[in-house]
Amino acid sequence: MRAFIHKLKTLFFMGIDRKSEERDVTAILDNDFARSRNVDPETHQQWLRLRRTIAQGSTEAPPKRFRAVPYLVSAAVVLALVTAASYFYLFRDESHPKRFATGKGQQSTLLLHDSSEVTLSYATELVVHHLRPGEPRRLSLTGEAYFRVRHNDTPFIVSTGNADVHVVGTEFNLRAREGRLEVAVLRGSVTVDAPNGRNGSSLLLSQNQIAMCEQGDIPRRTGNIPALDYPGWMHAKLYLNKTSLLTVCREIEMRFDVVINIQARDVQHEMTGVLEAKSAESALRALCELTGNRFTHNGQEYTLY
Repeated sequence: MRAFIHKLKTLFFMGIDRKSEERDVTAILDNDFARSRNVDPETHQQWLRLRRTIAQGSTEAPPKRFRAVPYLVSAAVVLALVTAASYFYLFRDESHPKRFATGKGQQSTLLLHDSSEVTLSYATELVVHHLRPGEPRRLSLTGEAYFRVRHNDTPFIVSTGNADVHVVGTEFNLRAREGRLEVAVLRGSVTVDAPNGRNGSSLLLSQNQIAMCEQGDIPRRTGNIPALDYPGWMHAKLYLNKTSLLTVCREIEMRFDVVINIQARDVQHEMTGVLEAKSAESALRALCELTGNRFTHNGQEYTLY
């Protein structure tokens, strides 16, 4: 009987709305019940049993069906959140400057995202601004550093308190200390732009040339690189170019993390030459030979007199 009822329902419900068709079948059966009541009591009883069976089958809970749409929506939401988190993790640092610093007596070499290499001298801070495709590569420097810039289609700009140095691909040393900028080009060429100078000026430097730029002034060429082992701080030497005694002592202090008490009289005496500087003691010994002074020391503290 149940098989017959299921087959009957299948014939009526195939491809159409189930509930509306159930109502149509029930109406048909009700009409047949009324006719069977007058024709044959036994047949009428059979119709009653059939109707109860159909009613019982209609109240049975329909089988649960797997609904894929909510799960697909949940998966899409999770994927979107993971993608957003990954983007934030990978690119959050690109939107903020990165700072690198060395203390007294320290040096550090950095490899930038574009494969350019920067070696930081002692007591130096370098700020790498966020890099975006097609935009200039921008950095800021306080102290001294040696740059090996990888050539590509975007300019490489290093800003200091005195001027901006524009590079395409080259090697150069940049020193920005005590209000003075010194640029020395070892390979290629750079442009030194001092927009805050009295007249505003750009200076093109070629290989082996050196330029100076004082605070608030325009850049000027001062000569050529004195030796192959320039810059001296990378080769255990001190190159002096009209450098005062006071400046030399401060340089030795930063390079070797020592303290120098100066008791000599003419601290503004200017010198030009090369000093061996493998240690603070060797640098001071060479300085005393050049100036006629002497020094004593107690641990990391020296006295020049």
